[in-house]
Amino acid sequence: LGIRPSPDGRIYVQGNFTTSAGKARPGFARLQADGALDTSFQPLLSESPTAFAPAPEGKVYIQRGQLVFPGGVNVVRLAQDGSIDSTFPLLDKHDLVGVDSQGRVLAVARTDMQSLLVRYLPNGVRDSSYTASPVQAERQTTYSRVDLSSVLIADSGLYAVSADTNRAGGDYS
Repeated sequence: LGIRPSPDGRIYVQGNFTTSAGKARPGFARLQADGALDTSFQPLLSESPTAFAPAPEGKVYIQRGQLVFPGGVNVVRLAQDGSIDSTFPLLDKHDLVGVDSQGRVLAVARTDMQSLLVRYLPNGVRDSSYTASPVQAERQTTYSRVDLSSVLIADSGLYAVSADTNRAGGDYS
């Protein structure tokens, strides 16, 4: 179960459920500050997102797909009504890490050869002022992945990231 407040006081909830307050919500819902279901948010998802991060402008980024290397995951932005925001490009083969207070998206971009910690601007353009950082694995298998288990995103733009190297079955640095 994942629970995160949005900057406007509403609450996003993700987990293993199909309904909320009697309304179809396949694993993802938004609640009002008082805990009531926000019926104006109707995400058209077939399954629960594997990760999510509220953005300052009232939208939310979600990660969809299986969490396996080398791909199968993507990141999309949902509009305030829960529809997919077509003004933000699909980030294919990316794992969502978080969103900072300026609406910039931190993600791990994956290829067959490497994984990079990258940042995107709110318009979906990769931030050229941010130096991509490699996320390197000493041993990679078809199903190995670094699980960025804890992320702190400061208003200054600095990030602190810790990785859980035990879940993936390999040694990582």
